[in-house]
Amino acid sequence: MGCQTRLPPSSGLNGIYRTEREKYEDLPSHFIYTACEDASERSDSFQKLKRRGRAHTEKPSVRRVTVHLDDHLWRFSLDNLNFHKEG
Repeated sequence: MGCQTRLPPSSGLNGIYRTEREKYEDLPSHFIYTACEDASERSDSFQKLKRRGRAHTEKPSVRRVTVHLDDHLWRFSLDNLNFHKEG
């Protein structure tokens, strides 16, 4: 058996990230980055289901929209919630 090299799931999204980054210049780049990560995770999950014969459709569909926020974008305190703006 030979060694197989697999690309990371997000490697194909580099072009999508750049396109979306140019389209939405006002948004923090981390929003776009996490959207690309989320899309990659959903795609991988769908492909696994499809290989196992458990996918109910031919194409993946989004039933729930999620927004990921982490400590790069906000700080929480009991007094207020502050959002960081890039630039």
